[in-house]
Amino acid sequence: MVMIPKSLEKRQNAGSSICQLVYKGLQQPGQLLCCDNNVCLANAPICSSTNLLAQCWYINGLDACKRVDALAMTVCQYQNGVYCLKGTTDQPYSSSNTPYSIALNLILSRNTVDTSKNGYTKNYDNPGPKLAANPFDNIICSDSMASGICQIQDDTGYTPFNYDVEVCNDSVDVINSPPQLASPITTITELITSTSTILSPPQTITETDIETSTITTTPPPPSPSLSNHLEVELLSSLPLVLLLVTSLGKLIGRKFKI
Repeated sequence: MVMIPKSLEKRQNAGSSICQLVYKGLQQPGQLLCCDNNVCLANAPICSSTNLLAQCWYINGLDACKRVDALAMTVCQYQNGVYCLKGTTDQPYSSSNTPYSIALNLILSRNTVDTSKNGYTKNYDNPGPKLAANPFDNIICSDSMASGICQIQDDTGYTPFNYDVEVCNDSVDVINSPPQLASPITTITELITSTSTILSPPQTITETDIETSTITTTPPPPSPSLSNHLEVELLSSLPLVLLLVTSLGKLIGRKFKI
């Protein structure tokens, strides 16, 4: 699949953002902030909603900017600016050592090369030095260099947590959105040969036709569960199967003059 870069989206809301507060030196980077109407508390014991939580870093010291891929460059090009991970899911938050708060702290602190990559998985269970961690307590996250989602896994299943990536400096304040996928295009060239015999005078004539068909398929929506990958693959290959069947019918029709 071809990746199409999507432009950085300008923020619609007016006034100072959390990113701007850090950029202007009104809040310190590297702290989990709970901010409401430009009033922030660092490492607050409670926050009325997880969509008020954010953590920011100066881009010129951001470890994730050691990456050299195109998505990382959409953030790291602003070397004089600030990068923030901000929650957008609305849930109550308490910093007490609960599994959910531990998971959120990990999600909003992914500022290194390894933790920023798409598919990052981490066990967030903290049972103590003498107990084994619960193997089902994990976070699985999309790339932290663009707005995305993490799944918080526990014994009961998965809970989604959405986040935005904000980038700002003295002239820019944007939400960095993930790239879009282009629809894959498949081109099939058919070589069709037909043979006919003329009785008088006796001779055989062979004709060759070349037909080219192009299929543009739209990727199916993400599967709600991991067990549906096979169904998605079968559905995505169905147009190709139909084309091949149709082409075979043409060949048989020409050969037997149907």
